[in-house]
Amino acid sequence: MGIKKYIYKLGVKVQRPRLFEEYAFLKRTEKWSIEQLKALQLNKLRHQLRTAYDQTVYYKNLFDRMHMLPEEIDCLDKLSLLPIINKRFVINHLDEMTNIHAGKSYYAETSGSTGEALCLDRNEKWDTSARAAQLRGYSWYGVNPWEKNGYFWGYSNHFAKTCKVRLMDGLMNRFRLFSYQEEEIIAFANKLCKAVYIEGYASMIYEVAKVINRLKLGPYHLKMVKGTSEQIYDYYQDEVQKAFGQKMISEYGSMETGLIAYECTYGRQHIIMENVIVEEIKGEAVITNLNSFSVPLIRYQLGDGIVLDRSSHCPCGMQHTCIGEISGRVGKLIYGKEDSYPGLTLYYIFKNYTRTYGHMWNYQAVQTVPGKLTINLEQEIDEENKHRILEECRRYFHDDIEVAICSKALKRDYTKKFCDFISDLH
Repeated sequence: MGIKKYIYKLGVKVQRPRLFEEYAFLKRTEKWSIEQLKALQLNKLRHQLRTAYDQTVYYKNLFDRMHMLPEEIDCLDKLSLLPIINKRFVINHLDEMTNIHAGKSYYAETSGSTGEALCLDRNEKWDTSARAAQLRGYSWYGVNPWEKNGYFWGYSNHFAKTCKVRLMDGLMNRFRLFSYQEEEIIAFANKLCKAVYIEGYASMIYEVAKVINRLKLGPYHLKMVKGTSEQIYDYYQDEVQKAFGQKMISEYGSMETGLIAYECTYGRQHIIMENVIVEEIKGEAVITNLNSFSVPLIRYQLGDGIVLDRSSHCPCGMQHTCIGEISGRVGKLIYGKEDSYPGLTLYYIFKNYTRTYGHMWNYQAVQTVPGKLTINLEQEIDEENKHRILEECRRYFHDDIEVAICSKALKRDYTKKFCDFISDLH
């Protein structure tokens, strides 16, 4: 056994002793029929609802107000009888929703990219099952977690925290960027010759790929390039494929819901049905985590736009329901002089443009004043294409919003998630 594999397995034994047991279960179920998977979901849901009723103030009061017992939800369709909750609701009712008898737990905190951070304790099965689902996804690409890998994630400039991160990265056989200066990217790229995979913020992977291609440092031949925590835009893929020898695949989830879906080698995003139930409600993702006992998250509105895909059988052999499209964060509004519009309107404006004209633009929109919107592009744009984008904007905004398009004006903050719409309005 190699030293890195030994260190990894020792760490698992100490920190997450049931990880490989959970992983083995998920490998057995990955070829289950859809009927078997739904039966498993129902059994786990009934157990979760009974535990939530017995151990939390909120769910005890909820069922009592509804004059129901948890056992009356005896099929998956009846889950819709329960109310939808969101991050703000959980923050406000965390004490009532917490099960203090859930056993060993791990502290977790959301990034706060939506403007509010949620801090909670995830019970052992909640945490471990999400990590096991990630390992199953790795296995589809022939990747082991102890193999050398590059990491694109947040970091602290505080000296002590930086030292701790470097130590942990060394133990995990990974390396990361602590600066996005060109010389740092070159040093990072030199380590890719011995790497097996890279993972992290999708926008950061894309930016590094561009530098590698511009400086002709690659191509590298990785087994897996995994983007997470952000939307993966179509225009990322050409640069990523050229730099790393693989397209970027998607791992979709969040801190609070755990891993929701993982992209298989045929490009379809399979829901981890053993761990979560995913509903598409008015185009938004509503998640029930079947292992969240310390803070039961039942019908949790994640804030992402999705489209479920139950249309066909995947060539990979899995029958798990797929997510056909993730259109990004919903909730923020673009304000006109008279009306307001969903922030996702921008996604559809540029999607329609690409379908019509074939070209993909790297963009970020900024609003500081109602009725005005600035779209910053990464590339240079000529007047003809600027006119085409403005026409597409008028299809949605009419004359309610004045749109300005700026060439070569897109600036990225590499310490944060990338957002295609930034608003100072509330």
